[in-house]
Amino acid sequence: MIQKAQGRDRRMDRDLRAQMTAVLADLLSTVPFDRTAVLAVLHDEVMTIEERQAIAREALLDKLASMTPEVRAKLAQALLKGRK
Repeated sequence: MIQKAQGRDRRMDRDLRAQMTAVLADLLSTVPFDRTAVLAVLHDEVMTIEERQAIAREALLDKLASMTPEVRAKLAQALLKGRK
């Protein structure tokens, strides 16, 4: 549900991670070390994660809002009991 809301697929995730890893590896091999460039790559990754988290929160809220009060109550009880 969350991946669908984010418009993600596993292949795109792998490709994006591979691309970011390659850029970071290149930067780590550069002399002198470019702290600003590495920080920019790390910042981009954080922004991507935060964006996905926001979409996931909205998808979860939408799902919870679509549940009946009874189903939400059962979910609450399951959470209290430690079940998924």
